[in-house]
Amino acid sequence: STAASLDYGVKHLGIKLLVVLGHQCCGAVKAAQLPSDAIAGETPPLASLLADIKKGLGELPQLDEAAAHDRNAVSTNVRVQVAAMAASPVYAAKIAAAELKIVGAFYEMATGAVHFLE
Repeated sequence: STAASLDYGVKHLGIKLLVVLGHQCCGAVKAAQLPSDAIAGETPPLASLLADIKKGLGELPQLDEAAAHDRNAVSTNVRVQVAAMAASPVYAAKIAAAELKIVGAFYEMATGAVHFLE
């Protein structure tokens, strides 16, 4: 799994930086904003993923511009994922020892630009 690969890299290969990169027009983030009954109709693994994303998004403000709303939703999901990873015991110990940093970023597919989040 992706999580196991990251754990291995951090624990055994000494990786010092993990970047959680969300991207413009993310289908999963968009789907997670659907009503809960629509999400429940998906396959169990997909429904679980979308429900987790939905929970992390909370109540996003509806922005007038679709691109701004998309960026806000994706960036919020990235921040939630960074926080969840940083709370993992293996990662938290490495972060506390200044041996690991986990950062989030937003990738604009239209321009190729990557914007690192605070």
